[in-house]
Amino acid sequence: MSESRPLTGLLTWERVDALIAMVRATGPWYIHAPGEGLASVFSADGEAAADFLAARTEEIKSRRQGAGWIYVHTPDAPTWIKIYDPAKCGGSCSTTTPAAWWEMEVNDPWERLAEQAPCERKPGFLARWRKKTQ
Repeated sequence: MSESRPLTGLLTWERVDALIAMVRATGPWYIHAPGEGLASVFSADGEAAADFLAARTEEIKSRRQGAGWIYVHTPDAPTWIKIYDPAKCGGSCSTTTPAAWWEMEVNDPWERLAEQAPCERKPGFLARWRKKTQ
């Protein structure tokens, strides 16, 4: 998927449940963790992909950090989904966009991911600040 294509945020758990039902009816899906390259890519049929999305949703709901973000391209006919982990999203004053925790897409991402270098993990603001004050 092109990073320039707009995504729609799902603001209620009911909309996420509806998305899970649509994922279950389609497939195959390619699922991967951005920044981890080709090693993280796996494919799943609609049933397994819906179970994966439901499990990530339950994991987000159980966390104390607040709501996670689930974005989808074309909610009525999903082809690309980004799931953000609330624990890895930083603060509201962040100057960078966090990397998605997981991406799910119907188009095979192998070629696109092969061209991307793995993301370098950088320390967050508090870690950099603590280092400066020590």
